[in-house]
Amino acid sequence: MFQSNVTHSKQEEFYFIMSGKGILRINGEEILIKTGDVISAPAGKDKGHQFINNSSEILKILDIGTREKGDIITYPDGNVLLIK
Repeated sequence: MFQSNVTHSKQEEFYFIMSGKGILRINGEEILIKTGDVISAPAGKDKGHQFINNSSEILKILDIGTREKGDIITYPDGNVLLIK
């Protein structure tokens, strides 16, 4: 499944890589990720983040985030804007 990169204006997010490995695209960089990694995506600080599973393993990610009123969510790859 393809997921576009995403940014949040107010929502803080943290990710725990529960199993698997892959690539995290964030701020124009590609970073290798693996089981046990913890990643922070502060609100308004990154220019888009996206997880890519580039292996035959299942990439299982626990996504923990705040729920903020008025959060503006942008999907730059798809030219989509969502306001909560």
